[in-house]
Amino acid sequence: AIPRLKLNGISEYDKNNQLISKHNFEYFPGELPSRLSFAQDFFGYYNGHTENTELIPNINFKYANSVKTAGTANRAVREDYSKIGMLKKITYPTGGSTEFEYENHTYQAINDINEVVIGNLFSMETKYVAFASEQAADPNTGEQLPPEMNYEMNWEFEEDTSVDLNTQIEQVFDENHGANNSYNIIIYRKVNGNWQIFTLMSHTIDKTVMFPKGEYLLTAHRDVLTVNEGGMFDSAGGFTLMMSFLGPVKNNQQPNTNPESIQNAGGLRIKSIVQKENNAELLRTEYSYDETVGGKVYSTGILHGYPLLVTENFYEGINKFYGVIDYPFRNSSGTNIIYGQVTETAVDQVNNKKIKKEYFFENNAPIEATDMATIEHRT
Repeated sequence: AIPRLKLNGISEYDKNNQLISKHNFEYFPGELPSRLSFAQDFFGYYNGHTENTELIPNINFKYANSVKTAGTANRAVREDYSKIGMLKKITYPTGGSTEFEYENHTYQAINDINEVVIGNLFSMETKYVAFASEQAADPNTGEQLPPEMNYEMNWEFEEDTSVDLNTQIEQVFDENHGANNSYNIIIYRKVNGNWQIFTLMSHTIDKTVMFPKGEYLLTAHRDVLTVNEGGMFDSAGGFTLMMSFLGPVKNNQQPNTNPESIQNAGGLRIKSIVQKENNAELLRTEYSYDETVGGKVYSTGILHGYPLLVTENFYEGINKFYGVIDYPFRNSSGTNIIYGQVTETAVDQVNNKKIKKEYFFENNAPIEATDMATIEHRT
């Protein structure tokens, strides 16, 4: 831990060096590391992850036709650690006090105009889909039962996808016909509302197939019967089909570029201010930064720019990774977040009154201005 200077109090004395009044200041407790510590969230605020040995975050990224992992740092936002060292309470000479409560910034929009958001670079991983026969045991005798005659599974690709298909179909034997494939696998694709055969697999294969966007039906039919089923085969066989492909994955650390839900950002904002006299609450003022539309709560916060952590060059095998933001965030009055609406609610406990104020901000630049967004109107 590295000590930080802080103001613990202000004392006033008269000309005879007698104490007249004193203000005391209290802060949120906790130890802070070196200012150059790697324990930082994406916005540079302390996040408690002192085990970090670098600033490059632990992320997946697409490299050629595979997915790689880079970095080890945890850059997530953590509110409890953000509060360490923040002013918590002021005690006045009269015995009254003011207490502050904070919370992390939130946003649900990103004001990113010039920089290209590398959406898929951090959002790919190899996904696996298994389609296979299953065998169960007779609950009465414990003997193994043959697999089902038919299996089906639905699947949907949200975009054109290159898929590695690995199919293993067990062969079974009889004295008259020799080796036989136990199952016949057909994949259907829905076209104009109807199922059409997309590909057939009646033997063991390993190939790459391009699946156009759409719905698919995987089917497997057993072509052989065991002796117990009235057939000629001692075994019913079985099959496994494995599909592997690159698909989207959400990295918890990577800021969401198109958030559908409220996202946390680094730094703190005032949540409430409480005025007390002899520990009795006189006035509580609370702040809300959300708005409700159609019964759903949205954050009015707008993030100034997108943290660019990697650039992908047009040269084979070259990517650049950043432990710090490659360009400064745009900011407004020293903050990376602006809000479109702030609601202030003051509750007067003494007079039993509630006063509500709403502040609205427009983030519209004049037409003749540059593409740098500004807070133009305040009402």
